[in-house]
Amino acid sequence: MTQKQKENAVNATYTKPPRAVQRISAILIRLNNLGVPLGPVHLMETGRATFPIDVIRHEGHDWLVSIFGETKWVRHARQTGQVRLRRGRRAQTFTAVEVHKPQSVALIEHMRREVRWNPWASEALRADHEHPVFRIEPQ
Repeated sequence: MTQKQKENAVNATYTKPPRAVQRISAILIRLNNLGVPLGPVHLMETGRATFPIDVIRHEGHDWLVSIFGETKWVRHARQTGQVRLRRGRRAQTFTAVEVHKPQSVALIEHMRREVRWNPWASEALRADHEHPVFRIEPQ
């Protein structure tokens, strides 16, 4: 872990997802496991834990943004430099490179405009804390 990552980890915050988000996440995981197409939603696998996550396409790259801040998957991505995303039965490993301001600010502003359909994401992105941002590329 670099010095910059250690400083960010110390200053990081975590916003616990509302109970409704946790329930919806469980439903999304089941649907994905059944092979139901869910648009940009993928499942991220970090050891035994699985999380639904949106892959954001912006300026020709794929991105992951932790709208709830310092989460378990963020710590895993920082530690390993990789993420494993799955849709249905198909899984792929990506290299994950964390980006910081000013590059992350542009992406978060883009997301604020695009997530109107998701009230929890909209609210979390308005929170006054850092949102870890990762650019992902296939290995």
